[in-house]
Amino acid sequence: MSGEGRPRLPVVDASNLALAIAGTRWHPEVTDSLVERATAAAKESGVEDMLVVRVAEIGRASCRERV
Repeated sequence: MSGEGRPRLPVVDASNLALAIAGTRWHPEVTDSLVERATAAAKESGVEDMLVVRVAEIGRASCRERV
């Protein structure tokens, strides 16, 4: 998907918010992109307190990363 035709939304001021982003590891090509885009959007909105959690498969430990 090219993203062509996607509506342009105004950037909101979220600088006073803390945010957690959770992403799975089932398909890294897809989920890595989703987490990267969510992180970029949060930074663009002024979020500084952000926690990214990657949830592993059953039987594996999850990974947590403070951004």
